[in-house]
Amino acid sequence: MKKVIIKGREYEINEVCEVCGEPISVIADDGSVRDVDCLCERISQAKKRQVYYDKLGGLVIKPNATIENFKGKEEIDFQIKEQIEKYIEKFSNLLSGEDEEGVGLLLLGNSGVGKTFACSCVVNTMNDRGYTYLAMNLSRYLSLLRPNSGEVYTQTQILDAVKDVDLLFIDDLGSENLIRENGKEWGSEMINNLFEARIQVNKPILATSNFKTSDEIKEHLKFKGSDKTYSRFIGMMRNVIIHNGKDKRLANKKFKGF
Repeated sequence: MKKVIIKGREYEINEVCEVCGEPISVIADDGSVRDVDCLCERISQAKKRQVYYDKLGGLVIKPNATIENFKGKEEIDFQIKEQIEKYIEKFSNLLSGEDEEGVGLLLLGNSGVGKTFACSCVVNTMNDRGYTYLAMNLSRYLSLLRPNSGEVYTQTQILDAVKDVDLLFIDDLGSENLIRENGKEWGSEMINNLFEARIQVNKPILATSNFKTSDEIKEHLKFKGSDKTYSRFIGMMRNVIIHNGKDKRLANKKFKGF
């Protein structure tokens, strides 16, 4: 009888799903039979939970963002594609904590070079495989927390989602305006709280930024004069890639004179 490893334990396969072929029931060492979720069931459950996370995050992930549609012209594009393919391949190990090289991927560089598209490819691929995600930028996060925002989410609800989802995607880090009515210290503290929540669970995280250097990120993430937030954030990353290529959005436009 075939066997399967579930959460580090070995079971005999008792019955498989007729659609996806994965186990739907297994037999433990003591002879007891237990039901398990196959791929079909995991995808179904993830899609239901994803409705809430999509509304909370507010960042629309384009459905055409797939590995198959990932096109590149510069050498760095192919390097990024290779890295996201490896990230996808190792995702289950990253989520389970079996990979100690870091759970994150950070893409830096010019606007319009395809950083968000690359991360969206990962998001769509993992969601299609039954994993949940929260995609948002920090401007959205801070706006949810500001007094009289008109939103219905508390910080506890947001941070619970940050910890619960399988994949967190923070887009355009650094574009958020920290100098608002509550002041920079308040904004920095809220961002620190978000990253701390994700660090606690040590789950996969993707991030993009138009910053070009790690020093710019370090300065942006300073909190009470300390680099602690930056240090722990960067510490989660298995790869930091800088793309200083041409703006693809502008390259695809044809400008006419007036």
